[in-house]
Parts: sequence; C-alpha cells; structure tokens
Amino acid sequence: MSSTPLPDLYAKWMEDALGSELPAEPRATCHDCVMCKGAAQPAEVAREVRFSPNSKCCTYVPLVPNYLVGKIIKDHSDEAQFGRTKLLDRLKNRVGATPVGMVVDAHSARIYERLVEKDQFGRDDSFRCPYYNEDGGLCGIWRYRNAVCSTWFCKHERGAIGRRFWLSVNRLLQHVERELATYCVCKIGVDQSAVNELFDANGQPRSLKDMHTYLEDDKGRMDNAVARLLWGQWYDKEETFYGACADLVGDLTWLSVLQIVGTQTSVLTHRARQAFERLRTRRVEDVLCMSTFTIESASSDDVFIENEYTKFDPLRISRAVIDALPAFDGRPTDEVMQELGRDKGVIIEPSLLYKLIDHQALVPLRGRDVPPIRSDRGPVSRHDRLCFFRGFRDSEVESKHSVVDGKAQLVVHCGTKELTFDEPDLLAFGRNLVVHQNGFRAQDAVHWADPDKTYAWEQVSELLDTLLAEGILQRMP
Repeated sequence: MSSTPLPDLYAKWMEDALGSELPAEPRATCHDCVMCKGAAQPAEVAREVRFSPNSKCCTYVPLVPNYLVGKIIKDHSDEAQFGRTKLLDRLKNRVGATPVGMVVDAHSARIYERLVEKDQFGRDDSFRCPYYNEDGGLCGIWRYRNAVCSTWFCKHERGAIGRRFWLSVNRLLQHVERELATYCVCKIGVDQSAVNELFDANGQPRSLKDMHTYLEDDKGRMDNAVARLLWGQWYDKEETFYGACADLVGDLTWLSVLQIVGTQTSVLTHRARQAFERLRTRRVEDVLCMSTFTIESASSDDVFIENEYTKFDPLRISRAVIDALPAFDGRPTDEVMQELGRDKGVIIEPSLLYKLIDHQALVPLRGRDVPPIRSDRGPVSRHDRLCFFRGFRDSEVESKHSVVDGKAQLVVHCGTKELTFDEPDLLAFGRNLVVHQNGFRAQDAVHWADPDKTYAWEQVSELLDTLLAEGILQRMP
C-alpha cells in the first residue's frame, strides 16, 4: 500500500487544493486492523469497542463514480485483478450499475440502514463490501477507492481535530465526485429519459431507491427493463461508456477540475483549508472552555471520554483530571492551570493539555457559545434572545420524526445532547425550536403552537428555563 492517505489521483488534487502534502494517519492500520480483537492497542486508548476481523470497517457498499469504474476496468495489473473481477461481476449482473457509476443497490442500502440502527457497523460479517478481499482482509479497489473510503479513519493522530479535517476533505471530494460523474454523463451523452430518471429536479443524482421506476430482485440485480431505460443507447455497452468516462477525467489537474465542477467547490475548499490549518498548528488559546462529551468508566481511577468525532478513538484520562475540567469556564487558561495546581494539586502537563485540545474536551471560544461563568442567570424573560448551545464545536442541530407505539415523536440532537418531544401539543414547539435554532426572542415562542393556537407564557417560560438549565439552550450575548 502507498504511504499517502489518499489514492494517487485524489492525493494530487487535494495537495494542490491545500498547498501541502496531506498528513498521514498511521494509527489507522488497515493492513493489521487496530480495531479488531487481539490487535495491540496503546493502553491509553484500549477499549472493548472492536470490529470483526472478518469485515473490519468494510461493512459498507461504496458508490464508485463512473470515471473510477472506468479506471478499474482499464487496470489489468495483478494488484487490481481481484477488485476488477468483482466489479465486472456486479456489472454483468447489473447490481447498482448506472451511467453515474456503480452505485449502492436498494437492497444493500436497506441492510446498511438497519445495521447502523443496531450499532453493528464493523461487526456484522453478513454484510460486507463487495470488493473486500478475504485473503488478507484488504480493499480490492484500493487504488480507486472513493471519497468516503479514502477519508474515513477509525483513529487520528490529532483526535477530533483530525476527524474534522478529514470530514472537510470528504465533503469536498464527494462534491467533486458528483460533479465529475454528472459531467461525464452529460459530455458522453445518454437518452433524455435516462437523464430524467438519474437526476432529480435540482440536477442531483438520485439513489436507486428514490427512482420512480426502479425495480430489482432480492439480490440487488436490476430489472432488465429499468436497465434499458437507464442506459438507452449504451445498453450492453456499459464497459465502453465507463472507459470513456475514465478517459474524460484522465489525470486532470486540480485547476482543470475547478473549471468543470462549479463555484460551490471554492466554498468547500476554503473550509478544508481552514480545517487543514487547524490540523497543522498546535497552540493553546488564551481562553479554553470545557466542551461536551460522554464519559465511560475505564477503571476505578480512569475514564474514557468521547464525542461525535471520536467514537472509535476515545481518550483515557484520570478521574482527577476529568473532575478538574469544569474549572476551564471562560477564564484565562494560564490562570486556570495555576489554580488547579495550587488549590487541587492537579498538574496538567503540556502533552496532556494538547490531547485534551485535540480530542476537543477543551476548546476555544468560537461563534455564539457563551462559557458558563459569563452566562446570565435567573428565569428567562420575555425579551431574552436564545439559541442552541452547540458545545463550542459548531455541532449541527439535527431532528428526526418517528412513530413509536402509534405515538408521534420528535427527537432533537445537538452535540451529545438529546431532546425528545412526544406530547402531542408540544410537537409543534419542538419543530419550531429547530427552525429557530440560530436565535429567537423568548416571547415569540408562544406562537409556536399549531395554527390558530398559542401557548401560555407560563408554559413556554417553564420549558425554556428547563432547556437553559440543561445546557441545550443559552442566552445570546
């Protein structure tokens, strides 16, 4: 395997986009998976969260864009033979084969959704990547793996900061993949009926399960009539089509890619550069605050801490240190460190401080988040302006509607916080809370009931006081 963390084509693009070589992630050892039982792990990260050695993190079906499919088909080297054979077999059986690329068949998509819901990613051997080579347990299309597979690492040299960097690269490369795959389809040409089926009204590629006329059997094999509709003039000439896509993209420079893929790429590139700069520099901010994370006991003296970026890479620290972290409450970092050593006998060495920052247990002030020591206290007033507390890490506010035992409910997530609305008269309140996540006046929440109804201020103020006390909401500065 190459030492670069990305396939050659993507490595060249990202090094041009970011202006530097990309960092290695040597702790994520694909050839000897550190997440498998029996694999050696450093004591500070050892934990019973493990992957199956028969599948590792390859319990996933990747979407391979058309130009990479073409490159795989054209590669007759011994190293590529296993993956090439597997891909051609899927193409022959029309499993996920479309002009956009070898996409995820609807059958596999449903299995993967259930697997994630049951927290069995990396553990269920019954569902594996079709390009996974059991002989050695490695990727059969390693040279041509897609954006998701190229940028996902179980462990990072810089913890959550590393994870956030690779997420930014993933978003950029996925956007480029979609745009280049669409460019190939339009440049080479397919029937208009195929265009209408492959892309939605906004020009975005549809997943197979979202297509209007899509049918497949229980093995993911596409219905022949659907295949004829999607491929049109290229039906039974799919290999030729994919080869033309590979020739179109070829060995494009990043500048040439930018001329094809549109202006949104510039925004995603800017964000990746910001994350890259954060990754390359180690510094201790003048003010650090304790962030949000979950805690799990490791021993009588130690705990594991993790957040949404370090699920497979928790940090092991002493209980004395975890008990000391609330002292980072918005005061100058040097002042807090001196106080901890003087009054509590807790010495945080520079190496540990860097780990706490890397895992984002301690974070700089950013955006609208207000450290507890600086926040206003007391009951909410009608004129208070409120917003979500995002844990100093720009956490996304996400919501999901569901029906449980015949009862509608709304679950809202922000960082490690979870909020459930299951009382019928409060569902509208929850929906509007998400809509107004970036800020609202407390008084306005009385109008968040269903049409032609209002909430009493007493009910609203009690709800808002509870959300403030639990750290889900905060007063805006």
